[in-house]
Amino acid sequence: MLGVWSPDGKRVALTGHFEAAPDSLSILESDGSRKQLSSPNPKNDYVAVDWSPDGKALLYWESDNETASGRFGIYPLIGNSKPQLLFEKQSSNLPDARFSPDGKWIAFISDRSGRSEIYVAPFGRPGAPVQISTHGGQNVRWTPDGKNLLYMAADYQIIRIPLGLGATVQAGEQSVLFQLPPIPGMNSPLGFEVAPDGKRLLVNAPVGEASKPLTVVVNWQSELGKH
Repeated sequence: MLGVWSPDGKRVALTGHFEAAPDSLSILESDGSRKQLSSPNPKNDYVAVDWSPDGKALLYWESDNETASGRFGIYPLIGNSKPQLLFEKQSSNLPDARFSPDGKWIAFISDRSGRSEIYVAPFGRPGAPVQISTHGGQNVRWTPDGKNLLYMAADYQIIRIPLGLGATVQAGEQSVLFQLPPIPGMNSPLGFEVAPDGKRLLVNAPVGEASKPLTVVVNWQSELGKH
């Protein structure tokens, strides 16, 4: 079972098997009660990915068990609106996407080009997704100020791209923050998270020795001025 905390820390969006069904979504309240969310297609699996910053909508990933393809959708948690697919039904092989801090944009991964790349699309208004990465990417994250995207490239480099967000998306020149070591034979991708203050990155990596359980990158912002 997987869980994603709500922005206010009072709820958790759960992904898991309930009543012997495929993976579905539910909301766990602070009092311990759980609300099951109806799946748009009960035959498919669903994964909770992110909350909108205002907590009114849940971003999810749907895995079509007949076509073995994935796609993103939005599940409104206020009112009577029904779940709907996003990004012109672009396929995605990874359940990885994030709302921007202001809730106006979503960065996500799509394999429409034949490999996983990073895209940014407006949320709540018309606009086509814009491809941001050029040599593969995954584990996309926003900096807390919403001015940059960080992601991991196919060669394990952590990339920073400044963004200009207005009527359209304007991507600046990308720079390499640091290089993660390649992990031979690794079956799942590395991952990282940006601390709420934006000053540190927590990197998820296999443990090679008991004395090295994880990697914390501090003062990473000082690298920005070197590129």
